[in-house]
Amino acid sequence: MRYGTLRLPAALVVTALVVSGCGGSDDDDDNGVVDPGPEPIPSTLTITGPARGIALMAIGETATITVFVQDQFGQEITNPDLTFISNNPSVVSVNSAGVVTAVGDGSTVVDVSIAGLFSSISATVTVSELPDNVVVGTFALDSADVRFFDFNVPAADAGETRALEVRTNASDGDADLLVRFGSDPTETDFDCASVTSTSVEFCIIPSPAAGTWRIALDAFKGFTGLVIRARLAASPELQDGEMITAASDGEFLPFEFVVPGSAGPSGEAAAVTALPSLEEMKTTAGEGLLASLETADRTPAAMSSGVALAPGDPALGASTFGGSGDVDLIGGSGGFLANSGPFECLSSTDGNLESCVTENPTPGRWQFALFPFAPFADVNFLVDFDENGNLGGAIPGTLTIQKVVQSSTGGAPDNPANPSLEGFVFEIRPAGSTTAVAQATTDSTGVAKVDLLAGSYDVVETLNQGLTDVTGSVTNVMVPGGGNVDVDWINRQAEPGAGGGSPPIAIINASPITVPAGDGNQTEVRLFGGNSSDPEGTSLTFAWSAPNGTFIGSTASAFARVTFPGGTAEVITLTVTDQQGNEGVAQVQIAGPGPLPAAGTYNIELVPIAPITDPDAQAAFDLAEATWEAIIRTELSNVNFSTQPVPPDTCVDGQPEINDTVDDLRIFIEFAPIDGPGGTLARAGPCFVRTPGTPTPIVGVMSFDSDDFGSASAQSLNRTILHEMAHVIGIGTIWDNMGLIENPSCPDTDNPPDGRGDCTESSPSPDTRYTGVAGSRAYRALSGPADANVPVENGEGTSAGPGTRDGHWREIVFGTELMTGFLSSNVTNPLSILTIESLRDIGYSFLDASQADNYSIPGPAPTAGVAESEYIDLKDDLWKGPLYLVTPDGTTTLIREGR
Repeated sequence: MRYGTLRLPAALVVTALVVSGCGGSDDDDDNGVVDPGPEPIPSTLTITGPARGIALMAIGETATITVFVQDQFGQEITNPDLTFISNNPSVVSVNSAGVVTAVGDGSTVVDVSIAGLFSSISATVTVSELPDNVVVGTFALDSADVRFFDFNVPAADAGETRALEVRTNASDGDADLLVRFGSDPTETDFDCASVTSTSVEFCIIPSPAAGTWRIALDAFKGFTGLVIRARLAASPELQDGEMITAASDGEFLPFEFVVPGSAGPSGEAAAVTALPSLEEMKTTAGEGLLASLETADRTPAAMSSGVALAPGDPALGASTFGGSGDVDLIGGSGGFLANSGPFECLSSTDGNLESCVTENPTPGRWQFALFPFAPFADVNFLVDFDENGNLGGAIPGTLTIQKVVQSSTGGAPDNPANPSLEGFVFEIRPAGSTTAVAQATTDSTGVAKVDLLAGSYDVVETLNQGLTDVTGSVTNVMVPGGGNVDVDWINRQAEPGAGGGSPPIAIINASPITVPAGDGNQTEVRLFGGNSSDPEGTSLTFAWSAPNGTFIGSTASAFARVTFPGGTAEVITLTVTDQQGNEGVAQVQIAGPGPLPAAGTYNIELVPIAPITDPDAQAAFDLAEATWEAIIRTELSNVNFSTQPVPPDTCVDGQPEINDTVDDLRIFIEFAPIDGPGGTLARAGPCFVRTPGTPTPIVGVMSFDSDDFGSASAQSLNRTILHEMAHVIGIGTIWDNMGLIENPSCPDTDNPPDGRGDCTESSPSPDTRYTGVAGSRAYRALSGPADANVPVENGEGTSAGPGTRDGHWREIVFGTELMTGFLSSNVTNPLSILTIESLRDIGYSFLDASQADNYSIPGPAPTAGVAESEYIDLKDDLWKGPLYLVTPDGTTTLIREGR
């Protein structure tokens, strides 16, 4: 049996940076005092619980984060001074002891840090009480996990009949659904069970008791993205022979019917069928009702409603007919209806003619439900019981009308292509009556079908369409129950040349596609006029026009494409002309997207620690600032440091006190020795980032090695500064903090958002990838593989060290692109659409993509890398100074100490 109890999985282990250090001495000194050795320094931080993140089921519920900290010698540090931060206090709060408390529904992350070590754990809150008729989700469970929900049923009003319906849906895994009143359902005690081999389940329980119903969701196979809904629906009790009219665009419609208690042959009480066990239900469930309806042969012949009844045996009949759409019928006496069955009534033909007949039905309360295989309306539904099996008109039949056209003098039509046989409307009336009980319209083959109770009817043509010269009726058409009857309807075609003056009907289908390409963004609209028609059935010609639009391709076919400037509205006109020269005109107005905010909306402020005396360097900084301000058009929140000023030298030596408002990014520029000539050229990255929300940088640092900076050419200088400024903006330096890196190349260096890059492994890592949605979409647009994420530098195929890993695009794939770890010194290093679109993933929502340079992904490169004389190595350029989170009021929290 696959149903079990909720159990805790193995503990999640998240390990942070390991910092090496030198051991101390245990020797006694000259005074006989034991040297305590170096002071313990936190070097690893491991979150050991709770497992797989924090999952809280009710407001006020708590969980404790347990953390294991070791010093540089591998010894545990007891009572470490940890800092806990909830990234969304409206979901969970956390105190200094690591106790997390549920505040509201949602998902967030709790950060844990100490002495520059940083890690995090997910936290989700989902209240277990299901509201009435509200879809709740999405969530996931691992195999064998169980989740419980409660649904409260209020007391019913006098005379009210209701049904409790619970439904689940997910595209993967296998979720089983069990429902029980007042306590946890088990494999032997449940009021309803739906146990198909999918995650699409439903339970319909008639006349539920007032009080709390417990719902169990059992993951036989793990699933993701599941939604669940419970609702209390009216479930009318049908009277014998009562016919109602029903409609639904997606909901089950439940009903109840009471079979008299003495049903059975010769007056004997009928045997009550025992419910199968849950294991038996699972064995026979297959894919369940919903899947079987999708794959079944749904023709009337395959789902015949004709039933041969033994004379004198009681019978229960249920049927639907008439209306539009596609309804299916299920029913049974087991006390509930579920996707996995069992069903004593299941009828699922195409259309609305459904019927079930049950001999010797179980006495008592039966449940029926109308299921919308497709939305339906005006469908007739009735249930009929007869002690002697005489169900009479309870079982409907089908009337089929075949439209036939002859010439005006009889025989074959004068013009077989004109008229069309589609669209002729017939009314069906009880014989001798003037009131219609149904209506039928012919399809393209001239056929119209309608389901009717057995009886005698008159059929009347009501729409001539100007194509034929006679109308009339056929009287006393006998429709048998459970069978069908065909009627050929003959109209005479009008004399040739007559009736040709009806204008055609123009119809426009428009699909606008907005393409934001900067201040000159365009709106592209795809057009289709093929649904236009001519009453005479002649062929049509098409003509499209738009006053301010530019058409791509032909304007004289059913399909067309047009573009027009963004921020404007365009009226598009379609003119269709028939063979007689009659015209039909249709118009549609499409409003394009507005222009982007102006360049400079996003403001970069450059603050040199010391004056820049080199005019070429100053020009390069100005150019980089102007370039990024032209690309980024997003106004970010200002941060006011006046109430909590940032002390001097916090980010970098020589940095002045920050005691004003920063809009949007301030960058301090430093020129100082780093590692001597020929080593690291520059380092750049953020020092303060915004929180909560996306951690876009507020204050950052660009540091250049004074021993190397002056030797660069003007072209290399321009591209190097543009590259390093991108790191301050967030490219490569906050990816890890936002969970945008998969298979990191240096997983045991520092913790996010450090930027990594100081690991010592020389061999390539597993396939490191950037997973941001916008960046990955741009990569695929540059001919990257379909559904692939962006390759990130992992040491593959390069001769440089590991200092470029996890923060740059992969050199062997992207070649000369600006944000690889190596700038080619003899060619332009293009700033691609990939780099620009990746900014959208880290919080910059308005971007001018037209600023991208022409770039395409090069072919395969030699795996040995590029010759050293041909590139500028930007190894170790991801700045590793202190990093602070800043709230809008200027409150700062240190999450990484500088090194």
